[in-house]
Amino acid sequence: MFLTELKEVFKQEDFPVPKGFDEEDVNLDAPPLFTDIFCLHYIHTMSMHAAQSYSLAFTLSIRKNIRDFYYQCNITTMDLYNETLAVLVNKNLIDKPPLYSTPDKIHFISTLDYVTDIFGNKRTMNSLESGNIYFNLEKSSITKGCLIAFRQVCKDKEVNRF
Repeated sequence: MFLTELKEVFKQEDFPVPKGFDEEDVNLDAPPLFTDIFCLHYIHTMSMHAAQSYSLAFTLSIRKNIRDFYYQCNITTMDLYNETLAVLVNKNLIDKPPLYSTPDKIHFISTLDYVTDIFGNKRTMNSLESGNIYFNLEKSSITKGCLIAFRQVCKDKEVNRF
């Protein structure tokens, strides 16, 4: 669905349609490289990236047809995220992010030290910072699994060296 719309935009703009993966790049007779659980984690992780990318693309687009396209991409991606998360939770296949203790009072940032004091007083990481570290570790493990698998089946020595 989205590929057809993109091709149409490229044609309207007299822009060459990029060549992506196609049937020539896939060996349907090969045994699977990944388990279903890994694929589910991969799709979930990629939906996180896609949601961020589509939101940014939407806000950077001036043309209504392009904004409409990215709007629909984002809705579809958020649905996919919700579906994959539901399966991961229902099958107990997801690690929960770190827990945070509830503060006993409100703390206000009164100086720039909060963001600039690298060598002085240490402060506790906030939930956004530790959450980003957690999810980056999750994404790194998915990336490592993909790289190891693809390297094992890649026949092009130059691509393998890269």
